[in-house]
Amino acid sequence: MHKIEVPKNIEIKRDFEAEKQNPKYTYHKMCFNDEIVGIANYRLFQNQASYWYIDEFLISKQFREQGYGTYLLNYITEKMWNVREIPIHIYPTSQQIPKEYFIKWLIRRGFVEEPPLATGQVFCILHYTSG
Repeated sequence: MHKIEVPKNIEIKRDFEAEKQNPKYTYHKMCFNDEIVGIANYRLFQNQASYWYIDEFLISKQFREQGYGTYLLNYITEKMWNVREIPIHIYPTSQQIPKEYFIKWLIRRGFVEEPPLATGQVFCILHYTSG
């Protein structure tokens, strides 16, 4: 994963209050001049094939298309892979933006679209590569 420049006046913080409510997940919030403009949470799934799972990833509408999402994604990816270098899964939905757009956005950032499962769900997976 390559480093990107931190957008001006941006800070990413752990959200320990949210983690108290749901301790299985690690929560981060991205703030611009102390206003929350993005959130992400993830957890480690450990079963036959362990993987990271990004459960929620959202950038406020007025901050999209400016690099904030890419920065947050790179930030949490680095955090996960500092703990364990295993694939990262995300299940795109159409809750905030069109699903097809989000899948294309993820693919441009290194994720690979997996074929629909028996349930019809599409997952996008980022595999760790050194270098």
